[in-house]
Amino acid sequence: MTLDKHLNILLVDDSATARVSIISLIKDQDININIAENGIDAIAQIQEHKPDLILLDISMPVWGGLSVLSVLKNTPLTQHIPVIILSAKDGLHDKAEVLLLGASDFILKPCKKHTLLDAIALCS
Repeated sequence: MTLDKHLNILLVDDSATARVSIISLIKDQDININIAENGIDAIAQIQEHKPDLILLDISMPVWGGLSVLSVLKNTPLTQHIPVIILSAKDGLHDKAEVLLLGASDFILKPCKKHTLLDAIALCS
């Protein structure tokens, strides 16, 4: 799949391995990728780069994904930004919680290229 338009994406994940993996899945698309390693950095990056879409890990040691998602969806300047949750947690409760908080999608890590690109295309 090829995306229809250029996107500015913020990838928020504390794992360097996960970041490299995700970047390798979308590197051949017309996407600018900015990286944040934790929730605090994510908020700063969002204000600076104004992403079209956010790929957000749930489990991070410094201000986790659920807190970031809650702030984003309760702030008028950021509530419109689609957020795709990327997580190794596959429980029904985890999926329901992030969708109730306003996430656009939930993808289990490690993710497959077509799954990630389809989700990005639907949310952008």
